[in-house]
Amino acid sequence: TRMRLPVLLLLLPVLGSTCLSGYSLVYDGQCFKGNTSSNQLLYADAKNTCASDDSHLPQFYSKQEVDNFMTKYYGSNGYGYWIGLLC
Repeated sequence: TRMRLPVLLLLLPVLGSTCLSGYSLVYDGQCFKGNTSSNQLLYADAKNTCASDDSHLPQFYSKQEVDNFMTKYYGSNGYGYWIGLLC
């Protein structure tokens, strides 16, 4: 079964507190960009879209990072998100 989720997020690390146009500063100098299209994307498509923007899917390393992300994005629309996972 192929999983599809309606929103993709891009992560772009920045210095200082300024993000590129279309990105939002969420925490600790990390900028996120949500996909505003209603199209659902496969994981590989989401990952490739991020790469084309010199970015990557978000990766979280602490509960605080997850909480900050969820407060900013998940609570606002209830969509699911692709994230990058490391094992």
